[in-house]
Amino acid sequence: MRKMAIAEIKPGMKLAKTIYRNDDGRILLSAKSEIKESHIQRLLDYNYEFAVVYDNDIEFEEETVLKPIKEETRSKAVALLKQSVKHIKTDGFLECEDLVPVIQEIIEYILADPLIVYNMVAIRNHDSYTFSHSVNVCVIASLIGSVMGFDRNELQILGIGAMLHDIGKVRIELKILNKKDPLETYEFDLMKAHPLEGYEILRQSVHMSYLPAHVALQHHEREDGSGYPKRLKGTEIHLFAKIVAVADVFDAMTSERVYKAAAPAYIAYQEIADKAGIQFYRPVVEALTKVITPYPKGSMWLLSNGDKVIVTNVTRLDCLAIVVTDSTQSKVYNLYKPAGIRVIQKMN
Repeated sequence: MRKMAIAEIKPGMKLAKTIYRNDDGRILLSAKSEIKESHIQRLLDYNYEFAVVYDNDIEFEEETVLKPIKEETRSKAVALLKQSVKHIKTDGFLECEDLVPVIQEIIEYILADPLIVYNMVAIRNHDSYTFSHSVNVCVIASLIGSVMGFDRNELQILGIGAMLHDIGKVRIELKILNKKDPLETYEFDLMKAHPLEGYEILRQSVHMSYLPAHVALQHHEREDGSGYPKRLKGTEIHLFAKIVAVADVFDAMTSERVYKAAAPAYIAYQEIADKAGIQFYRPVVEALTKVITPYPKGSMWLLSNGDKVIVTNVTRLDCLAIVVTDSTQSKVYNLYKPAGIRVIQKMN
């Protein structure tokens, strides 16, 4: 599969991922459809810039990755988030009742199959960053919560807080949110105010629990007190906010933005793991390890001790890799627990 600009797509190609309308989440063009000239024009009319197409027919049989969220559910969530933002801007309050069933869908889907992990390729965003990021954070946080043993009610509250953690950014101008150059001091101060803005919005709008508002308020706080807006430490930060903090950073690092390229999953994972117990709550980081795939099966890696390894088995608990140069294949690493040895880089 490959992502192509709509202008470069030719009739006869096959669509690899279903495309949904941004306004209501309904299907615009289904996966595996043979693309026609009329389809291309329709996508251009809807202002789509890219689509994912198959390189060849063989790939139809190669898609075995378990997606952590149905595309239909993700598109529905994005559309509802956009509607919620419109309500805030026009009416001054947040109406989020319609989001609850969507979050329940995400949670039930995750709980239905314990083998589901977060796969970046499966839900890489084609919508604007802010909305897709919110959905991605909800998925990652829900996966982490499921690993940590939360019940359905706890996962629902966590999911709402995760989905709406950045809602305070609705009060920030788009030219600041999408600025390519470094932010001025006053602009950065405005950005740092979004947790407080989000808290006020959710405190007045979410009636089922006070916790989503506190997730919005605390998701930039850090274990060592280096976060904002209140420089809280350790037990002063709610567990749900600690989970969303890790999910937020992981997705932000692995997403392409106007001012930076996306980092590989293993780089983001390693940076978060290095800060476990310092900025991030260690049990949450350990749970993240079980729900993401920084080292996919079949990938090859160079370790800090010079060994070259290939990943042979990936589960929520282990990522086993054998040394390529070992003819007996007796030397095996668990890349989730490498005992002081670091993964340096991915090899072709």
